[in-house]
Amino acid sequence: MTTPLISKYVLASYNGGAHLLVGRGRWLFDFWPSSEKWCQRGGSNNGQGVAGLLELIQPKQVEGLGSAKARSGRWDGVGR
Repeated sequence: MTTPLISKYVLASYNGGAHLLVGRGRWLFDFWPSSEKWCQRGGSNNGQGVAGLLELIQPKQVEGLGSAKARSGRWDGVGR
């Protein structure tokens, strides 16, 4: 199951939704919802957590995100 925050960026689903292709424009990422790990296709950005992924795809979507997971610092900051 994917979080509603990321669902509008899902371009393809593999293995029954266990692996998703998400993105917008030139930003394409492989995303695994169960672990929240992600990596950029053809790039060097990778990390964990929906907030960090959204920050790369659509920066304004993360502002005001009040979940504990978004504030937990789980994103490794690569690509900032």
